[in-house]
Amino acid sequence: MSTITASANPTVDGLVEAVTVMLQLPPSLEQQARERAAGVAEWLNSPGTLLARYAPEIHDQGSMRHGTTVHPKHYTEYDLDLVCLLRLLGADNLMTPDELYELVYQRLHESPVYRPLLKRMNRCIRLVYANDFHLDILPARPDWTRGGTCVLVPDRERRCWKPSNPKGFAEWFDRQATSGGRVMERYLGRVVTASDRLQMKATLRRVVQLMKRRRDIRFDGDQSCARSVVLTTLAGADYDGQLLCTDALISVLDAIIDAFGGHIDPPPVLNPTNPDENFAEKWTRKTFAQFMEYVRVFRYEMEELLDLHDLEEIHAKLKAMFGEGVATDVVKELGGRMRAAKNQRALRWTGPAVSLTAAPIAEARTIPANTFHGDHV
Repeated sequence: MSTITASANPTVDGLVEAVTVMLQLPPSLEQQARERAAGVAEWLNSPGTLLARYAPEIHDQGSMRHGTTVHPKHYTEYDLDLVCLLRLLGADNLMTPDELYELVYQRLHESPVYRPLLKRMNRCIRLVYANDFHLDILPARPDWTRGGTCVLVPDRERRCWKPSNPKGFAEWFDRQATSGGRVMERYLGRVVTASDRLQMKATLRRVVQLMKRRRDIRFDGDQSCARSVVLTTLAGADYDGQLLCTDALISVLDAIIDAFGGHIDPPPVLNPTNPDENFAEKWTRKTFAQFMEYVRVFRYEMEELLDLHDLEEIHAKLKAMFGEGVATDVVKELGGRMRAAKNQRALRWTGPAVSLTAAPIAEARTIPANTFHGDHV
């Protein structure tokens, strides 16, 4: 497979990075989600209740915690996740998975606010907020055998405990995304304001967003062959510190093909912070083959995309890969900045974002650049 780099086509890299901003949870909706999550935590932590004796610890996990939220296909709700960790001690250690699950469920059911929103899932309890998002609350208990931040969570179908470590996984992903100055380096050469710094988003988080969105478009929202946590794990493990979003994505896809390309039987994808948890435990030969086909096709599509220089052709390719609405929005934004640049007599790209600067240098004055920032370092 030929080696290609996005640096040869900064127009495409800028547009692809802009796609990730269009996909993520809007700030107003994220704020609403965090406020509702705080309300759930306050209810579960209310003193004097049966649950309070177990000192519930509530923290977020999944895409909101990882900074990889993606606008759902067909305008369904965002999927946001919480963990409700109960400290079981003494005789309470004998509590069954079903008993732990029911303990959290019944406390939520006591609330007239949450009762009509409740839905039982296999491992979590869902609160459905119509047309916006749903909160999945995962009951958990400490895993004293494995130690650290490892936990056990109930599996209602199998009526057993399953090992996990959502807190440890999130911390691992943070390290993978930000180690070695991988965020700050990509903004060298421009003045970074305090506001910019709060909005910077690591390249790895953008890569995961793109992988999730391409999966949703290809499989029409079906995650059976490519769960979000599988994509997040593989991207985190294979990310090699590239500064440009498109370079990093291509590198990750190549690494997956190199590692799994010769497999017929599905390999495990282990939680790097709890090797007893296999994120790909539901893979079959069929779904694993579908996953590998998705990866190979995505890799080929990226190579095709980076060969394009005509904006109409780039627009058509982005629509096919990531959806019409998102692609059209980012191209329109670029078109507006190109028109503004014409009025200033120059257009110049620098790095992964559009930088519009008037020329000649002696009379230059800077036009605010679209840095396509996200919301998490």
